[in-house]
Amino acid sequence: MNSESHELIDTHCHLNDSNLAWSVEEAIGRAEQAGVRQLVVPGLDVATSERAVELAGQYPKRVFAAVGIHPHEVVKKDFELKNAIQALRNLLLHHCKPAFNRSSSGNAAINHKSCNMVAIGEVGIDYHHHTQEETGVRQREAFGQFLKLATEHNLPVIIHGREAYNDVLAIAAGYPQVRAVLHSFEAPYEIAAQALDRGWLISLTALITYPNYDWLREVVAKLPLERLMVETDAPYLPPQRVRAQKPTLTPPGKLGRRGLNNEPANVVDVAQALAKVQQLTLEEIAVATTKNTRAFFGI
Repeated sequence: MNSESHELIDTHCHLNDSNLAWSVEEAIGRAEQAGVRQLVVPGLDVATSERAVELAGQYPKRVFAAVGIHPHEVVKKDFELKNAIQALRNLLLHHCKPAFNRSSSGNAAINHKSCNMVAIGEVGIDYHHHTQEETGVRQREAFGQFLKLATEHNLPVIIHGREAYNDVLAIAAGYPQVRAVLHSFEAPYEIAAQALDRGWLISLTALITYPNYDWLREVVAKLPLERLMVETDAPYLPPQRVRAQKPTLTPPGKLGRRGLNNEPANVVDVAQALAKVQQLTLEEIAVATTKNTRAFFGI
């Protein structure tokens, strides 16, 4: 996709991750050349949430921040949920200008657009890397608190739910006002249908380019385009085209299969794969997903 084509938005890329193989400036520059005009950078912990906000300030109207705590952090022995919630709340309150209206709770509402802070995330539950028996209680409690924080600030939520979608949906049922997107969707159609019934969106990664993911492509073919977004999850989940490259074509030490050689420019691969699956043109995918993304995040 060249600069004259319709623009794309990478709705989930970790430019704040120490594993990023390139400088932020390089990654943003190559994204721009590929037609990827805007990027959403979610937090993984307090430090990366702070970094996301910092990047949003450095690249206004191009980079947008989300603040959150990934399930990988929640399960750590030294993790303190109360402190994490307060740290995120401080970010939300201290980096944005107050608005004139008030929230439903009666508190002064915050104009998060004034600092390009657009969501709570990445938050959720993960039973792929962490067992439900050992960590489920802690993960579920934290996820509920993050949803509560999102309702307090009237922000959408970026949800990580790997192999834990049933619990994600069950807990979110207690927060019916929450607007959410299932990030890096990787589940049967029945899960997608439940999310769609709640008005949620679904975000797709380069998993739909992988040879052994025919089952996911079959699911995606059934999904309504008006509820889809595209993302890279960079530096993770490189598209198949990148995975097939020789090591000399990627930064030294950063080659991986589902690993560390992805960047926002590669969201074009995801959009192309989605176009093929849904039997549409790349232009149609770009127009629709960009519209969906801007409406969801308010950007």
